[in-house]
Amino acid sequence: MTEYQVFKAGPRKGEPKTFKDRVIRYLTEGRGMTRIHLPRTSRLAFHDGLGGVTKYYFVGRAGGVRVGRTYTTSISVSETVRSDTILWENIYKN
Repeated sequence: MTEYQVFKAGPRKGEPKTFKDRVIRYLTEGRGMTRIHLPRTSRLAFHDGLGGVTKYYFVGRAGGVRVGRTYTTSISVSETVRSDTILWENIYKN
């Protein structure tokens, strides 16, 4: 099962429904990150264990992305991830 919601029928069958779902697909399939369960929150967290440096990517309800060791000390990288997501989807679809 995927980590995000997809269309079940129609011409867009199998594609993510919302921008948040597109970002989750990019982080899991495009960047190879693993999802971490966060209790008592609606945010999703992904672990980037590359290079021995622990970074967490936090995805909000509208697809906003923050990166850092904790949510309170994280910085917004929404625009960078948005452009990377769109670029990756264009390459991935072709």
